Amino acid sequence: MVLVECCPTDLNTWRLRLESRGSTDITSPTKNHKPCSWEDVEFIIKRNNGSESWSDGITEDKIVLDTTAMSIEGQVEVVMRAVREKVQGS
Repeated sequence: MVLVECCPTDLNTWRLRLESRGSTDITSPTKNHKPCSWEDVEFIIKRNNGSESWSDGITEDKIVLDTTAMSIEGQVEVVMRAVREKVQGS
């Protein structure tokens, strides 16, 4: 198993993406996209002592992707490479 954590560094892009998805999901009873608002993100960061990461402390088999720094294709390649390395190392 490989953990992929998405940590966008461009906060403006992250906020726009989140609010775009959240605005369509906020009326849904299942709320598939969480958090649904920037205020939700701010609450999570405050609750986690300044970190948006939910996987602090996990270091083995973890990839951290900056989803605002590369294309989706580039992100997929990074993940696939890590999975191949994990499988070959097993």
